Amino acid sequence: MTRSRSDATRIPWIGALLVIGLIVFGALPGFSATIFAPDIPTLDRQSGDADGAAGTGQWDSFGATSDRSSFTNAPHTLRISSAPGDAVSLARTTAFSPTPDAIACTFNISLSGSGGASAQMLRFGSRFSTSNADEGDANTYGQLDIIPAGSGSGFQVRDLAAGRNSPGFTGTQAITWALNNSGRTLSYGGPNGKTESIANDRMDVWVGSVKVFDDIAVTSPGVPMTNLKWFWGSGGGTTTFTSFQVAALQDLREGAATGAAAPAPEASVPPESGSLELYRPTPNPFERTMRFAYAVPARGERVEIGMYDVAGRRIRTFVSGTPDAGRYELSWDGRGDGGARARAGIYFLRAAIGSTSRVVRVVYLLK
Repeated sequence: MTRSRSDATRIPWIGALLVIGLIVFGALPGFSATIFAPDIPTLDRQSGDADGAAGTGQWDSFGATSDRSSFTNAPHTLRISSAPGDAVSLARTTAFSPTPDAIACTFNISLSGSGGASAQMLRFGSRFSTSNADEGDANTYGQLDIIPAGSGSGFQVRDLAAGRNSPGFTGTQAITWALNNSGRTLSYGGPNGKTESIANDRMDVWVGSVKVFDDIAVTSPGVPMTNLKWFWGSGGGTTTFTSFQVAALQDLREGAATGAAAPAPEASVPPESGSLELYRPTPNPFERTMRFAYAVPARGERVEIGMYDVAGRRIRTFVSGTPDAGRYELSWDGRGDGGARARAGIYFLRAAIGSTSRVVRVVYLLK
């Protein structure tokens, strides 16, 4: 990537921040090891196979009823355009290793042109197949349904056990789905910046920083979470996933048991009217992957989000353009735009929309 002249020069706000400190906004869930974070591989349309060896952190299969439906992939992004009446699917049948007992599945999602289509089903369980078909409840630990809005844009999520739907959401939204098969109640850092509790064999579902379902029942307790499948049985429209990740859900009380201090949630500071919101990266400091979220109030103004070193040089560009309104989540693996790993040290995550900006300090501990 060609670096602009401004990227190679010292940016004045870096020096000021080193002196006066930083403002931190909001919070994100506390996750530990990443289990699955697919950078979508190239699809071989002749064979229907994904270009990626099993166990490399990719989806194992994509499926569609006909060639009228298409998959468009880019780094950390998958866009599925389903023809009316087609069934489409993604499957991860290679077992997660080690088998997680509590996970947080996070992703950004947006739907368009899907009015009248059936629900999209995400399932965690075991013994799933790569066939372009849904899986049974007997092999499913937990299921989340995403219901397209009748208008063709937006969606609801559904609590299957209680038979109730969440409020409707539009634009791109960040989903956090927590599942607990650990045999005990866990405490974790929620997207609202508070310490949340989840009972055994229960699930929490968040849209942005709003918990839409609290401690809802899983489908089949006792089924291990080794496989993952997304299935849309009767499509029609486009679904876009970005920054899809499955990570172990960190129990904050484990730190207290070992004498380590559990991280205290940081207070959310109200943003200026019409401005972009930037949420606290987690974990911070980090060794492998750090996640952060941001919210765009309305489409129209240009958004720039990047990572800068202490000299003010931009080393990684995350967003540069005019995204749709909504909440998004992204991750940083310590690499620059060119793919080279950055040195351990202090960096600054800067997000700007129009004339307003937000900055958070990030500490990278290269292992």
